[in-house]
Amino acid sequence: NLNYEGYYEKGLKTSLWKNYGTKGQLIAENHYEKGEITGFARYYHINGQLGAEGSYEKHLKTGLWKTYYDHGQLEIEEFYEKDSRIGIWK
Repeated sequence: NLNYEGYYEKGLKTSLWKNYGTKGQLIAENHYEKGEITGFARYYHINGQLGAEGSYEKHLKTGLWKTYYDHGQLEIEEFYEKDSRIGIWK
């Protein structure tokens, strides 16, 4: 079972939400406004290492996103605009 921690306002998710795996490990942190993921987001590997981080605007990836290997080394940096990758990735 996944466990979630966060707040609702008028029936919609708001503020920071944390998702935990079946063993209690943190697997995701997302910021919500009026039920939509907006702002920073972080996703974690099962070993607790940061897996990916970036930002959303109304559920769509935006700006710089970084993805990491499960040992912590940076794997890729990519830019998004309205959920579409743009530019050169490294």
